Amino acid sequence: MAKPIALLIIMLSVLSVSAQENIKNDTLKLDLDFDNKIDTVVFDRTKVIIICKLSTQNFKNIQSKELAFEEPQSNIRETGNGFTYSVPWMRAGYHMDFAYNKTAKKVQLVAMDRYEFGPANNDGSGESNINLITNEYLGDWNYYDLKREELIKIPTIKRKMIFPKTYLDNFDDKIAYEYAEKCATIFNAEKTRLINSSTKKKHNYVWSNYYPFTNKNFIVSIKKTEEIAESEIYYLEKKGSSTKLISKEKIIINQPKSSVAYQDFNGDGIKDFLVFSTTGARGNNEFYYLYLVNPKMNSLTKINDFEKIVNPMYNEKYKVIIAYGYSGTNNYSIYKILTNNKAVQIGQSFEDDFDGDSLKLNQKIEAILKKTSLK
Repeated sequence: MAKPIALLIIMLSVLSVSAQENIKNDTLKLDLDFDNKIDTVVFDRTKVIIICKLSTQNFKNIQSKELAFEEPQSNIRETGNGFTYSVPWMRAGYHMDFAYNKTAKKVQLVAMDRYEFGPANNDGSGESNINLITNEYLGDWNYYDLKREELIKIPTIKRKMIFPKTYLDNFDDKIAYEYAEKCATIFNAEKTRLINSSTKKKHNYVWSNYYPFTNKNFIVSIKKTEEIAESEIYYLEKKGSSTKLISKEKIIINQPKSSVAYQDFNGDGIKDFLVFSTTGARGNNEFYYLYLVNPKMNSLTKINDFEKIVNPMYNEKYKVIIAYGYSGTNNYSIYKILTNNKAVQIGQSFEDDFDGDSLKLNQKIEAILKKTSLK
């Protein structure tokens, strides 16, 4: 049996060598460094690298890092005063433009563009390009509107997008993937904005009024619609037949109607005003906006970042806020409201491996408080 196996190995080796020999490299002849002498650019398909040989640098090899092209149609071609590396896939692809930088005396990546056809309905189809010298990004994309059952063109997107300077000797495909990710983020943001914009025009908003003060002339009014999360909260003062706007802001409420609660969260014995925001962990984790109530001044003070605290509870003994999050493991976190009206976590979160035993919880809170200097 040894001879047939050895013969098979030899045959496979010959076939492999033969296959590599049949792979043709792309070779360009052009004056890349502008000295009226012909330079050479090679796309080596066996080593999967791009090589430049410039007359101004005695034709020594300047090569890219190993590339990750997957399609045999990948190629280089002469364009303008430089060359382009192209990678086409089945329904997407990108181009990378290189030119000689006289100041740096290097071959530089100066522009990128990409295209996508998207799925069968062409959602996410379009193209974009970026000038890496001016950092100007242009995107022309489309999204499929499921309700209207038609492809909608997004107005041309113009942005500043910055990448580090990239030269051939440190070039690989990672920059193309990073560009695609940034491009997708911009597309999704614009798609969401347009969908929300068109949706808002069709929705009927409902106003809900709340009275956190004994003086009923001071009103909190929440503007909400059942279909979208974007809402607005207004603080108003009624004066005779007119109404004065004290403050307003945008908030997120992920339920059909707004709901509020009243609970003291700063230990002054006065119930503060909480507005439900959203849930997580299949409804077990709840998040709220908090506004401290000052009845003497008839004022509301928003506590920044409170809406990031999961299932908040106020601990009167230690004057801290306890968060309890349900996930794979249930965890406690301890917060304090600082003098700049911001909720800040103190210490590290810790697992509830003691079944909520109040004595053990108190011990952990005390240990955290001993180490903190926050006020």
